[in-house]
Amino acid sequence: MGEAPGPSGRTLARGAALPPGMSAAQPHTTREALRELLEELVQKNPGVVVLFTDASCRVAEAVEPKLEALLRERFPNVRFDVVSRADAPELLAQLGIFSFPTAIVWFAGKETARFVRVFSLDEVAEALARPYALLFGS
Repeated sequence: MGEAPGPSGRTLARGAALPPGMSAAQPHTTREALRELLEELVQKNPGVVVLFTDASCRVAEAVEPKLEALLRERFPNVRFDVVSRADAPELLAQLGIFSFPTAIVWFAGKETARFVRVFSLDEVAEALARPYALLFGS
């Protein structure tokens, strides 16, 4: 990916940087690149939250900035990204994501929590608190 890990990414969607020589006109290759980027993101960052959205999901539009603010304020070492169904429908199917919004939490390369459709930020914070404290000591 070529960038330093941080709490807010956007490397998987919304202007994702494609590998050299790849264009958006190659949708199959782009989708493969998104899957590879997700795998790399999860392996290279100790904590990751990805919000999976759909263009028609107004709840996801409302949740995204609040989730990003929660992570920035309380869990600054957790990487946050957003993936739209339009960008990677096969990837979402492989991950078993069929409802929106869906937020998946990974720590140390393993999925530790999944939130689908109706969830609160308090539930997400609770799922993040213990593994975050174990990894980052705070």
